[in-house]
Amino acid sequence: MKIIERYPSGLRIFMGKGGWALLNPVRYLLAVSFRAYLLFHADDRKRKAAGKAEGKGGHTPVTISIGNIEVGGSGKTPAAISIAGNIAEVGGRPVIVTRGYKGSAERAGKSVVISGPGDSFESEGDDYITEDLFIERLERGGSLQDRVKALGDEALLLAVRGFPVVVDPDRRRGVRVASGLFDPTHILLDDAFQNRKIERDIDILLLDHEKPFGKGWIVPAGTLREPPSAAARADAVIFTRASSREIPKKAVRHLKGKKLYFARHNPSGLRDRSGELRPFSVCDGKELIIFSGIARPDSFESTLLEIGLHPAVSIRFPDHHFYTEEDVAGIISAGTGSSIFITTEKDRAKALDFFTEDIDFYSLEIEMEIRPACGGENDERSSFESGSVDIDSILITSGKRSFR
Repeated sequence: MKIIERYPSGLRIFMGKGGWALLNPVRYLLAVSFRAYLLFHADDRKRKAAGKAEGKGGHTPVTISIGNIEVGGSGKTPAAISIAGNIAEVGGRPVIVTRGYKGSAERAGKSVVISGPGDSFESEGDDYITEDLFIERLERGGSLQDRVKALGDEALLLAVRGFPVVVDPDRRRGVRVASGLFDPTHILLDDAFQNRKIERDIDILLLDHEKPFGKGWIVPAGTLREPPSAAARADAVIFTRASSREIPKKAVRHLKGKKLYFARHNPSGLRDRSGELRPFSVCDGKELIIFSGIARPDSFESTLLEIGLHPAVSIRFPDHHFYTEEDVAGIISAGTGSSIFITTEKDRAKALDFFTEDIDFYSLEIEMEIRPACGGENDERSSFESGSVDIDSILITSGKRSFR
């Protein structure tokens, strides 16, 4: 597989790629300084704000934070989708509050609300504005590109899965709006492990199973937002992209007393331009060109290889990249007239409008499967092939009460 990287110079400097590796000593010095700053302010990060917003029904929802200590690529969005689905299946009403990274909603000055099926409320209030009215005021249409630029790619992906979403960089206001409009049983805070201004019932930390703490270095020398010791704040840890249910040795000392779960990304099919889920056999005998703008493009590539698809070319863009006509023209030029083009579910909305209808365009759909920890490395349930999921005990119950 041929790899083509479309990274801007700023990102190449951050990653220390090519000749920019000469700046690594400076990066390590900055990382040491940042770590010292984090340790000095450790007490501030442990603080939890007092008070939680009540729902319109008079009860206080269970608040669950889902986050990581690495910069991107841990699977927060698939985890939020899986956990929200788990709650909904047993009769709960989950609402997701997210920042809306790189979307115009970050600068809206109030919460932007994406309602679920059957929801009804005013188009605007003191603290919120609905998605439709917000996009209308931006003087944009209703295309996928318009929606993703307004809301951010992760927020749109969560909404497409059918969950009510509140987009707001001010998470406390977002929680207040979510509680007042939807009367949820649970509020899921997407990417909020470092946000200590919001009280939460459960802190869930996602760690990569193969490299739970990356290379062990704080940014900019590595990919960690915080040192590994920050894992002590978590109530539960989900190891993502897990090939087994064994605890990585590097993580053991940081996870004493934690609820532990293991997850893997299961490809469920290819979503075509009309939204229909198709089998992987549509790729038989075709040249595959893949492209992505995510933090871990290697994971996307290896997932396709694992299911028996062998791309000829993989084109990598920066995480959260907004595609242009020129980008897509370059992607198309990497193939032939009969090539199939595949991207990630997160990239789909940002690129689809630039592919004409005569081009075979698909996005890979992923479902996260979460399993509990086993009794030991020789436990007969150490694979994903057996064992029941008991994640309800932590996700449905706050530890103080259950909504059921």
